Amino acid sequence: MKSMVKKLRIRLRSNSITLIVIMLISSTFSSFAQNAKPVALSKCWVKTDSLIIKELTKEELAAWVDHPPFRLHCDNDKNYHLKFYEFTMLTLNPFENKSFGVGDSTMIPILARKAIDRLKNGDTVILKGVEITGDENSEVEKLPTLSFKIVEKEPQK
Repeated sequence: MKSMVKKLRIRLRSNSITLIVIMLISSTFSSFAQNAKPVALSKCWVKTDSLIIKELTKEELAAWVDHPPFRLHCDNDKNYHLKFYEFTMLTLNPFENKSFGVGDSTMIPILARKAIDRLKNGDTVILKGVEITGDENSEVEKLPTLSFKIVEKEPQK
């Protein structure tokens, strides 16, 4: 009987040590995760070589995605490059929210590029889980969501 109690105490002690080690490891990972705070930006717009576009036509969006790297100009007057994002479209007719997968700094998902040609006035492109880098530094920063509403612009006379 005494030997069973002794074995049980040893088992409890080893389980306690294992639990403490697991808690230490998990607290270390959570402190690293808390250090990657999202950037405090409220608005970003598409940036081309010569323009900052605040209202996009589907043609302007198509031209932007066809010429990586994908550049943005944000409300802090700095330029950024997209590094990683989930590409989603919200269409009004038919009302549909469709995710096309993830994109990176070199290309958007292939099916998303084909769907851009079918966008209509009022539809929205949504980029979720966005990671960007600034022009000045290469540090990756996170944004929660970017959205671009598609508009039809009147031809200029």
